[in-house]
Amino acid sequence: MKYKSIIISILVLVGVSCKTQKFIPPPQPIKLSDSYNPYGTSIEAFKKYYFIGLKNQVLKRNLERDSISNNFYHTNGTPLNNTTISNFTSKKSGYLYERVLIKNGYPQSVYYAKAGVNDTVKTYTYKKGNISGYYIVKNLKDSILYKTSFKRGNGYWKDYYYKINKLREEGQVKNNYKYGAWKYFNKTGKLDSIRNYQLTDSVDVRFPYCFFNKKEPCYKKRSKRKDAYKCGDR
Repeated sequence: MKYKSIIISILVLVGVSCKTQKFIPPPQPIKLSDSYNPYGTSIEAFKKYYFIGLKNQVLKRNLERDSISNNFYHTNGTPLNNTTISNFTSKKSGYLYERVLIKNGYPQSVYYAKAGVNDTVKTYTYKKGNISGYYIVKNLKDSILYKTSFKRGNGYWKDYYYKINKLREEGQVKNNYKYGAWKYFNKTGKLDSIRNYQLTDSVDVRFPYCFFNKKEPCYKKRSKRKDAYKCGDR
């Protein structure tokens, strides 16, 4: 009887542990591309259905039907969860592949960008939705061009033209947004422009480049000069 009761207890514990194990499905992908690449959803189409909420979460717009006009309209969104967002920029504007994991509306784990099949040129980590920890930029030969640390979304940002090792942009980041005077350089190394930002401009650097930044649309020239820096140009 003693051994029988022990065996029954073990079986009960095994059964309970099996029931408490929750299946977590793999992250669902959202694949984006610029207008030059026919594979994937365009960034403009993506922004019609997703936006940044008041708590800095990525939200999916909810659709409801108007009972009078019978038309659909957008209401407040729900947090995007367990989803990977990848962004592919074609060679016409400089090949770049970016990827980020979204959980409960916030970026999690590690962001990375590749400028070639195996060339990781930029990485940084998230903590509670903020950029925190090391921020590293490399060239195509895997040499470090810039390395610094961010804390709770605050730090000093630099990015480069990865093929030619030249500085592309630099400036202060506050609460994950561009803040203060930012300098932008062309590929010859000359200063192209200086722009001053406030937090109300909401130019968020946490996500693949310029997803939700209305004042800095993706893949547009900053000036009329042919050698001017382009958002998305690498």
